Order: sequence, then structure tokens, then C-alpha cells
Amino acid sequence: EHRSGDAESDDMKKFGTLVQDHFKQVFGEANALERIPVYGTNNVQPKPKLGTLMRFRCMVQDPSYGEELHLSVAQLVNTATGEVRQKFSQYTDNGPILDENWEVDYVSAGNKFIEKEVAYCVSVPGQTKWAEMNTAGNLEEAMEALDICPATDEEELLTGSAEKYPLRGQKHAAALVKFYAPGNAPKVSEIVDVVGIFELGYNPREEPQQSEEQDARWPCLHSIFHNTVSVESLVSGLPMISAADEYMDRRNMCLSHLTSVLGDDSLAAHYLLLHLLSSTVVVQGTKVGKFSLNLIGYPAAASAKSENDVAECSGQKEPLVNGGFVLDNLATKRVGDALAQLVPWCVEVPFELKLLNNTSFAPNAEGGDLRAGVLQLAPSTQMVCDETCLHEGTLNERGVRNLHALQTTILDQTVTYMYPFQPIEMACNLRILVLSTGKSILHNDCDLYLAESAVQLMQKINNGEKANEPKLLDPMHSEQLRQYLEMARNLEFSVPKEVSDRISEEYAQMRRRAHESNERMVSQAELALAVTVARLISVSKGEAELSWDSWTEACALELAARAFSTSGASQSKVAVLGAAGGIGQPLSLLLKANPRVTELGLYDIVNTPGVAADVGHVNTLSKVEGYTAKDQDGLKKALQGAELVVIPAGVPRKPGMTRDDLFNTNAGIVRDLAQACAEHCPTAKLLIISNPVNSTVPIATEVFKKAGVYDPKKIFGVTSLDLVRASRFIGDKIGKIVDVPVVGGHAGITIIPLFSQVEGLSLSGEERDALTHRVQFGGDEVVQAKDGLGSATLSMAYAGARFADSLLRAASGENVLEWAFIRTDLFKNEGLEFFSTYVKLDSQGVKEILPLPESLTDYEKELVNKAIPELKKSETKGTSFVANSQ
Repeated sequence: EHRSGDAESDDMKKFGTLVQDHFKQVFGEANALERIPVYGTNNVQPKPKLGTLMRFRCMVQDPSYGEELHLSVAQLVNTATGEVRQKFSQYTDNGPILDENWEVDYVSAGNKFIEKEVAYCVSVPGQTKWAEMNTAGNLEEAMEALDICPATDEEELLTGSAEKYPLRGQKHAAALVKFYAPGNAPKVSEIVDVVGIFELGYNPREEPQQSEEQDARWPCLHSIFHNTVSVESLVSGLPMISAADEYMDRRNMCLSHLTSVLGDDSLAAHYLLLHLLSSTVVVQGTKVGKFSLNLIGYPAAASAKSENDVAECSGQKEPLVNGGFVLDNLATKRVGDALAQLVPWCVEVPFELKLLNNTSFAPNAEGGDLRAGVLQLAPSTQMVCDETCLHEGTLNERGVRNLHALQTTILDQTVTYMYPFQPIEMACNLRILVLSTGKSILHNDCDLYLAESAVQLMQKINNGEKANEPKLLDPMHSEQLRQYLEMARNLEFSVPKEVSDRISEEYAQMRRRAHESNERMVSQAELALAVTVARLISVSKGEAELSWDSWTEACALELAARAFSTSGASQSKVAVLGAAGGIGQPLSLLLKANPRVTELGLYDIVNTPGVAADVGHVNTLSKVEGYTAKDQDGLKKALQGAELVVIPAGVPRKPGMTRDDLFNTNAGIVRDLAQACAEHCPTAKLLIISNPVNSTVPIATEVFKKAGVYDPKKIFGVTSLDLVRASRFIGDKIGKIVDVPVVGGHAGITIIPLFSQVEGLSLSGEERDALTHRVQFGGDEVVQAKDGLGSATLSMAYAGARFADSLLRAASGENVLEWAFIRTDLFKNEGLEFFSTYVKLDSQGVKEILPLPESLTDYEKELVNKAIPELKKSETKGTSFVANSQ
């Protein structure tokens, strides 16, 4: 207290700072913080006393609980004598304790308020045993050292909300943490060590109860000071590694341990080490350094747990151990357990259908309160995803959304937070390891098959047979490996110009040699992966610069890896839906002949096995499987793992039939097939050939939107046949084949050839009109020539295969330009969402939509104006069809 009239001391002005300095001084010595009890551990159960000084290592799950005002300096008045005093209080929600005849003068200018920011914090998801905070003291010693007298209240504490913990169903600690320097308060998903005073408080998000005593039951920590937790701070007890030979010794020790874990598979151990060293950083505005890994060859887990064993979100079922976030497959558990020895935060995610269908991977605040998702994890968390337990069954809408969210995190290192008005992409830094029986359903940076000896060992382990256990690490070696991984991961790294130039020259020479020998060229994506591998090899040796030796070692490692498997960039499964039809059969043949295709999944109502057997004899190395509607999960099997899905399914045109006449039949076919794609391969690129394309593309779009997996970069209407025809018809006139742009749509007058864009071409008005009409209605020529017994199947198959090849080339890193019917804002002001235009392609689909050429003739502009109303009608017809579907 401070009596009125006394000089206000500096100590009073800096009251909060002095308190922080006092606490830091008391616990400033080495290991002194261990004297403070840890919140949420057994040594302070069943609950800490009110007023206890505590530590809490936590992740900020929801920082949006707002700010509170606290009366830090209260002006007191004695109602009997008129005497005035000031009283100081902080780190509590309670007001000043008043003696008899004293009250607070709330209108006095002497009152001082401070702000505190409230955040909902939870124990760090996936925190491993070795990373837990140590505590050597007890409550009495800690409070005695700081002169704190505990309250005697024995209130019942509320546990944390299950919906606000990422790994729902796991036991965890939670508290409202109040930070007294709002500008320095931690951000969402940040990890902090908080030292503060424990109280019971009010949860502003909870409905008020009947009395205040019932309301004030939420655990609160008033933060005196907090420190951001880094992995480096958890492994700081050993001398720093400085010499290169020390790095090499630790590297060899780590490789030896991982090789033992992986059944003496040294190649897989090398890649797993590189994965553990990876970390996403931003360099000149670009994210680099991520390295997701798929290890293939693990035995399938036992069948999924029964319905009664599974934790449902409704809470009506008995919860699983750890909420289901634990690996039951003994072979994959061997890897998970080994990684938990080396990293501070490790989350196991078995791909059980019930887990995928009943949890949420993306955080969601659409209801006002931020509900956690599985992907709301601390930076540098290791995720181990087990696909071996993904058995046959149906993914519901939530399950599909979850896989889509995880795929986005793997590719972009972002997590989508669903807020009321729009989703927000937040950067993350998660290492994701996928263990699977066959190639993962997710696209990863590297897919590697285990050596046959390792596969056999893992099968024995899963069968419960005796197998060589990995060498156990003693505590000293465990600490050394943890320190090595963290120090190597955080090395400041650069690529010398001379090494960069040399790599570029070698890449150019490799592509030149491949072109001359008619072999597949190394793509830019494969080059980028090799550079990432080389960088990780360099840091594994403690090198701060990329050396040429590390580059050659990376090339050798990649070459060895391809002896067992193919990198994700060049592994391309294509599914054809409607493969036994007039377009489907020649299309399947052309795709089988494409060296970029490694697997074909063919599906149709009937006759597909015969088509698969026939094209399967073509002497390329791609695998072909045929499925029919009678096969159990035939459509699912054709789609799983597909990078591209081509849909030529539907009925053909007949004489006099317009593309709109096809609508009623083909619309239902495309809708149903799109629903299957959204469920079984939501990240694949969809190539729609089924007519009328002007309506079927909007149909597929609406289906994907309803499933929550819509990505406008990945749904294409194939209009390539219009370009092929325009090029051929002009070729007849000028004696050579040239590219002719065609925009608009894929039916009648919506097809707009831009002959003005062909350099050196001169047409009379009559020639222009005739050629335009012929391109627009070229399909009728074929129907009439076949006497109504067929339509343009062979040329359409050629055009579809050409467009598929463009996407495959873009996926391998080439810069590709194409024309396609896509979702675009080019005619947003006219109310039109879909239009065929010029696009740049990359590995994710559409990279950039280019505007129409500025040099269009008045004739071509008029064609565009006439096409827009027709396109809008077709678009509305498609979207309405889905909206009105059951």
C-alpha cells in the first residue's frame, strides 16, 4: 500500500516489472525452475491449491478469448476518516482485500488499469516422455520461497473441453492463461513455458450458471513470465557440436540406429534421417526444405475395430486408448516408438475409417469458438500416419475432407482454419511420415519401397513372431542424437553460386542426352527434389554450404531409390471411367503407350477386363487393371491412388442430336462418377470428356463443393478436340499443321476458333465463316459419315490423351500451356463462371489463367458475345441439376 501524500516511488510505477524481476531472480539459477510444481502432472493431483505458483508447458490453442482490464492500482478511501491510500494487486482476478471502513474510489484519477490477454492453452499434443518438464520440488517449498500463502478452497475443477484438444479423447491439461503484456502474448499453436499463479476463474465462452461459485471453476494461470519453447532449448544440456568429425560421428550413430529400426534397410534409414532433418523455411518468399516421406511395404494391419470399440464424436461410445491416436500394427509401432525417442512431439495417426470419419483434421471456428483439429499441432511436430489399417469401407464427407486437409498440409505446409466468413491458410512446419502397404493414397515428396529383407522382417513382427529388436539407446546416446538432429536442422545454409551453376549445367546436359536418345527427361520437380536431398545430406554432415560431394551423393542416393521404387513426381496412375466405350477403348490404348503413365485403372459397366487384357499386351511397363460395376468396390479400386481421372463415360450422339439432348442421361452419369472421385481420390485432376461439357463440368464442380474437396485448379473440361479440328482444317488450307486457339465452350456456337491469332494466316470473310462453322459443328460430319452408327470417338480419344499428357508433363515439372474449359473470373461481370481459355499448368493443375488476346477481331468479339448467353444457360442447367438431385 502507498499512503496519499507520499512521493510516488519508481517501485510503485514499475510494480508489475518488479514482480517479474523478483520471480526471475528467485528462480534464475540453473535448474531452479524445477522447484516449481508443474501444472497437470501427478505430483500436483488431485488439484493444486489456489494461489500456487506453477509452471505449465502448453500450446496456445485459442488466443482469441479477448482482453480483460485489471485494476492494478486502486485508490482507497476510508469512509470514517477520509484518509486516502493506494493498493497494488496483480496476477489475480480478485479485487483488493479491504479492511473495515475502506472502499475503492472508482472515480479517482489515481486508479490504474492494465490489460491482460486471455488464451485457451492445452498441454502440447504428442509430447514425448523425455520432453516433459522436470520437477524436483513440492508446493510448500515453492510457495515458501516466494512468500505465497495458499488459499484453502477445495473447489472442483472443470476439465478442458474435448473439442479444443487436437487429439480428441486423449487425456490432457488445459487452462485459461492470462498474459499481462498483450503485445508479447504468444500466437496460435505456439508453445510456451508459463510461470504463473493458479486460480479458478470464469470462462467467457461458457454459459453462466446459477451462482458465481459455480461459474468460477475454470483453471486459470496468471502469467508472471513466459518463454517460447524451441526444440533446441530441450536438448541444451550437452556441449555444442562444432567440429565436422563430431557431426559425422553423430550422423553415423543415427544411421546405425535407424537402420536397426528398419530391419537393416540402410537406404530407407538414409531417407528417414533426411526426413527427420527436414524443416520448412521461407527463402525469398518461397517455402523450401519440406520432405514428406512414404515408406512402402509394411504389412496390412488386422481388420478395423468393431463399432463398439470405436470412439464416436457424439461421446456415446466407449473411448479408445489415447482417443485412437495410437498405432496397433506392431511393425509400424516399431517406427513410431523409435521416433518418439528422438523428437519432442510425435503424433501417431492410424488411418482407421472410424477415426477418419469421426474426427476433424482442420480447426474450425465457424460456431464462434475455435474447435481444434488434428492438424493444429505445434511447430516441428512429427506425424506418423499409418495407412496399413485403412481397410475397405466408405469414407464419409468428413473423412474425405480430412484427407484433403492432410494432403494440403503435405504439399503446401499450411493448415486451413475454418472461420465464419472465409477459411484462413496458416503456415505450419510439420514433418509427415506415411507408412503404407502399397503406394500411399497421398502425394508425398518421396515414395520409397522397403528392401525385401525389411518387408519380410516387418511381416514377422506384425505376426507376433520373434524378430531382432532394434538396438536400445542409452540415455546419453539418446541425448546426443536429439542434440545432433536439432543442431543440424537449424544450421544456416546456403548454395554457392559455382555449385548452383554446375548443377544447372549438368541438368541441361542430362535433358539434352535424354532427348537425343529418346528417353524420359529428368523433370524440374525431380531436380528440385534432388537439390532438397543434397541440402539435407550436407546439413547431416554439419556443412553450412551445399558441396559438390553432397550433390553427387544425392544423385547416387536417388538412383539407388529408383531401383526399389519411383519418386512421387514420376509415379502416375491414370483412371479411365467409361473405358469400354467408343472413346474409352482407344483412349486407354493411347494412355497405355504413354511412358509417363505407370498404372492404368479402367472402369466401365461391362467388358472392362477384356479391354485391360487387350491393351495390357502393349509393350510398355505400365500396369493395367480392369474393373466392372459387378466387381466389389470396382470403382473404388480403379480410382484409388489416381493422379488423373479421365471421364469419357456416357451415351454417344446420334444424327440430329445436339449436345444438350444428351443432358438428362449423361448428367446423372457424371454426377455419380464425380461423387466417387470426391470420395476415393479427392486430390486427383479430373478430365471431363462426357458431353455436354458446358454442363457436365459445372456438375462435377458442384459435387466436389458439396463434398468439401473442391479445388478449381483440378477440374477440366476437355475441349482439345476443337483445337485439333481447327488445326487440321487450317492445315488442309496452308499445307502445314499450326496451333489454332479455340475459346468459349464445347458445343455449337460456343466454340470460337481464333484464326486471327495464327501468324501469317489470311482468310476471306467467306473462308473464315465456313471454317468457323466447320469447327463448331465438326462432330456432325463424323456422325453423318458413320450413318448415325457412331460419333467422333477416335479423334476425341486422341484429343483426350493429348490433354492428359500435358497434365502429366506439367506434373513432372515442365512448363506447359494448354486450352481448357475451367472455372475462371474472366467473365465474372457477365455472371459467367466457366469458359474455355488459355492456361499455364503445373503439378497442381492450373497455375495461371491467361486473359483472351487483346488483338481479337470484331468478328471474334461478336462470337464471344453470342456464346456467353448459351454458356450461362448450360452452366445454370448443370448447377441446378445437382441442386435438385436427391
